[in-house]
Amino acid sequence: SEVRGHVREFSLDPAGCRVVQKALSVAGRSEATLLIAELNGFVRAAISSPSGNYVIQKVVEVMPVNSVEFISAELDDVALDMARHQYGCRVFCRLMEHHQGCAGLSGRLFDEVVGDTAALCCHCYGHHVIESVLEHGTCDQKHRIATALRGDLLGNARNRYATFVLRKALMFCHFAAQQEFVVALIGDVQQLSSLVETQTGFSVVKTVLRMPKECLQPALTLVKAQPVPDATPTRARRVLQELHEIDAGVCLPVRAQASRHCTTDPRFCGASQRGAVAHVVSR
Repeated sequence: SEVRGHVREFSLDPAGCRVVQKALSVAGRSEATLLIAELNGFVRAAISSPSGNYVIQKVVEVMPVNSVEFISAELDDVALDMARHQYGCRVFCRLMEHHQGCAGLSGRLFDEVVGDTAALCCHCYGHHVIESVLEHGTCDQKHRIATALRGDLLGNARNRYATFVLRKALMFCHFAAQQEFVVALIGDVQQLSSLVETQTGFSVVKTVLRMPKECLQPALTLVKAQPVPDATPTRARRVLQELHEIDAGVCLPVRAQASRHCTTDPRFCGASQRGAVAHVVSR
């Protein structure tokens, strides 16, 4: 192979990195193993490169778990820094997408990352990693993220980066956690009015409005029992009107479709919603 012996050099070159990626895609297992062996001790340098990070992502995508453990090993003591890195966050997302639920070093990396959810979800790159864990991670990881989000739920709903994480949590967390989020977000009329006055908060509320009615029911009961102050802004009044229509049984096609995929079984942790609900919320 023309690549063998030059993997590091090629990986840092805009054109060369494409050659390495192609070689990894078409090579047999033994040949690919020889190629990635050249990356041992070079993972951080490659990830920090605008070109090299794509090579590391390709390794994660095409190789089995035991062949990518060296990547996790080299990130072990810099996991949180790399989760905040412009290119490092991409590698973490690929690891979660292709090797979710793995024990060993990869599992330990994500345990550390999830432990820093409160900070990462508000970071311009780190939030992508937490979103990936919500979509592909274990039930325990999702539960820990949900707990961290509840620590400052309204602040997260107003944060330009954390709002993406919260919207993913509303889609992929367990049913009980979804209900808790909804009650905390829209169960108080005055708080709801304040939330929808910010664009980020309004985006979260719009996500809530697209959720299955059974997720909304406890919050609907609370809202229905509260008076609407005369000073309530127009946007909030429109949201409240839609909530009353939902409570009255007005069904929207998207909501009806989503409800067929909502689960109350904690074993699934929202995973069965991915196919039908993922299109509902777009950035």
